[in-house]
Amino acid sequence: KDYEVGSDPELNAPPPAPGEPALEINGYQLIGELNRGGQAAIFLAVQKSTGRKVALKIMFGGSFASELDRQRMDQEVRILAALDHPNIISVMDRGETADGSHYFVMNYVDGRALSEFLDDYRRDHGSPAQATDASDLLKLFKRIGEAVNAAHLRGIVHRDLKPANIVIDAYGEPHILDFGLAHAALAQGSEPGKATTRPGEFVGSIEWASPEQARGAADQIDTRTDVYALGVILYEMLTGEFPYEVFGELRDVLDNIVQKRPAPPSEILKAERKKSPAKATPPAVDARLDAILLKALAKSREARFQTAGEFAREIGHYLEVPRTPPPTGLRRLWPLGLLLVVGTLALSFATFFAHEK
Repeated sequence: KDYEVGSDPELNAPPPAPGEPALEINGYQLIGELNRGGQAAIFLAVQKSTGRKVALKIMFGGSFASELDRQRMDQEVRILAALDHPNIISVMDRGETADGSHYFVMNYVDGRALSEFLDDYRRDHGSPAQATDASDLLKLFKRIGEAVNAAHLRGIVHRDLKPANIVIDAYGEPHILDFGLAHAALAQGSEPGKATTRPGEFVGSIEWASPEQARGAADQIDTRTDVYALGVILYEMLTGEFPYEVFGELRDVLDNIVQKRPAPPSEILKAERKKSPAKATPPAVDARLDAILLKALAKSREARFQTAGEFAREIGHYLEVPRTPPPTGLRRLWPLGLLLVVGTLALSFATFFAHEK
């Protein structure tokens, strides 16, 4: 798992004890721990030669780390080195400590995980059910999809897209993190699913997993797997809910991922709006957006968008065409009024010509 960012840990990291030297790794002074996973930890560090803040990821176990973990770290470094996109984290350096622990260094992004960003957004703009315009969230999602597509164009599948792995910086720009489970089979010229995945192994995070991941079908994981995860993320962004129940007994959750069809997000929002005083304006999600989102969440890979780029472009097209709100209030009476006016004029003309004759 890559690092998550929120409040700057430099502000609350305890200083070294008096007389105790600061922990340093080959020219990088460690300030505080950002995150910790099963195989590695991420530290905020300062590159002593430049004074620049960086994120340093170091593997546990030293020389005793498993071959699979070392392969995954090597692959993550190669993937990040191959990608060159402003919305994807980049690798700056790599090395090995005296005890044989492998590490690499990334640029540090000071911002908030998408999950935290959405919490703040809803605090300022109201709940998803109260929203009448989703354009700001859709524009943000479009940039996220375009960044993921930059990886897809190089044959790289992330396999673990989720809000915790997307950081929004102070300028509102998203950054894709954590390529530790990424699959670069196409870029390496090998067959899908071989490089760092055991047969039948589940990879990813279950709440955002695709049906093929839930089945453990490693040979079916490709760009469309990321499209599905992006669909779950957008569903969350627009409704505040998952497309189906993802908490509970593992077997039930896996069955939901593989089989349960998500309700159109507009229906979720309408049901929530009924619990509060009715609004005159329509909800933020309409039938067109429902169709786009449900296509991304198709259980069949062939029925989904084939890349994140296709998904992002469809969102872009949606944003370009103004929504047509359903008739409400006086708008319902306008067509009837027009008919009455036309009918009255027609009757007047008929009467006039009848008298002329």
